[in-house]
Amino acid sequence: MNISLIPPHNPKPKHTESLDLIYSDILRYLHDAEKISLKKAGETARNSDNRDYYAAYMVEFALINRMLDLARCCVYSCGYASQNEPLKNKILIKRLQDAQVIDEHTKQELVTCIDRRNQISHHFRTCTYHELMELHQKNEIIRQCAEQWKEHIITHQQKHHSRIAAVVAVILLLLFILFLFH
Repeated sequence: MNISLIPPHNPKPKHTESLDLIYSDILRYLHDAEKISLKKAGETARNSDNRDYYAAYMVEFALINRMLDLARCCVYSCGYASQNEPLKNKILIKRLQDAQVIDEHTKQELVTCIDRRNQISHHFRTCTYHELMELHQKNEIIRQCAEQWKEHIITHQQKHHSRIAAVVAVILLLLFILFLFH
């Protein structure tokens, strides 16, 4: 099912990327992260062959970015923020917690991922193998969140479409009654 992430309340949304595309990217990056040998990418390998080490970090970086794209889609398409309200990454996660989409523990785990993503982006030279292993261990949380957020978006949009259909049905019924008695 390909669901557009265009919120119903905004005729010109900023974010219209397909939910299925973002979700499939997340699954692909999770799969790629599992294929890279972290043992081979460890400290000893760093001294001789950096490819797996760099590849593992880049896959984790891309995974966190796509997780944030999905969080942004969830926040905006479910109406937890206006499309015109630019939100920083940690605020996106906080909005999901405020809406009770995630709990405090999950929020903290995701904020840690965001902090590590920022470190990779701005200070990669300080990243260690130990931090890579910690980040890799959070992939299951990202997988669970991606599944949960995708279902949350779909359910929210289905409820919204049902409400619209009910309102249209009531309006048509009222018009029909007015037409009969006029």
